[in-house]
Amino acid sequence: MLTKHMVGSKFIRLVFYIPGLVGSVVFTSIMKNMYAYDGMITQMLQKIGIDLPPLARRFGLLGAEETAFPTLMVQMVLFGIAGGDMIIAGAYMRVPEELFESARLDGAGFFREMFSIAIPCIWPTISTITTFALCSLLTADYSMYLYSNGTGSNGMQSVGFYLYYMQVGLAEGNAENWYGYLSAFGLCITIVTIPIVLLGKKLLSKVNDTVGF
Repeated sequence: MLTKHMVGSKFIRLVFYIPGLVGSVVFTSIMKNMYAYDGMITQMLQKIGIDLPPLARRFGLLGAEETAFPTLMVQMVLFGIAGGDMIIAGAYMRVPEELFESARLDGAGFFREMFSIAIPCIWPTISTITTFALCSLLTADYSMYLYSNGTGSNGMQSVGFYLYYMQVGLAEGNAENWYGYLSAFGLCITIVTIPIVLLGKKLLSKVNDTVGF
């Protein structure tokens, strides 16, 4: 859809751009309404026969511990893929069309084009996106502060949220002498993240050789 200029591709791109155009607070408010007990997503899940926990049926998907965190994870993965697709599609557009035309003349199909031409040509972009994702592996907060109204209720917590929550507590004077603890926590995250990023970058560099065009 994003690379083959199929019918509706421009509309799909526009839909993927919308979350980036709308402010995070506004977007969060929209999604929270959709996750409410009478929201579109909650009602749709019930209509297709998914058995939601009693609290989710009463207070919405974010109102039950069994569904709150998984709901946010699914949302972040889907929108993360969409955002990555925009960057990847831009890189794909730079690949000379002559390469695909030549491959088609040799009888290559869609999958051969994708895995033998497109992906190797745009691999540096894919590698960069993945490396940055690894860097934020333990510090991304996934807007959980906004979705939980700053409480982290129903399991809507991450390491990034925890650090931010503690920092807010310090700013409000509710957690005196915790700066050393948070600094040590940050150093531990760095110590854990650095080898993951370096290993990931090394593995990614071995998957495909850099292609110049």
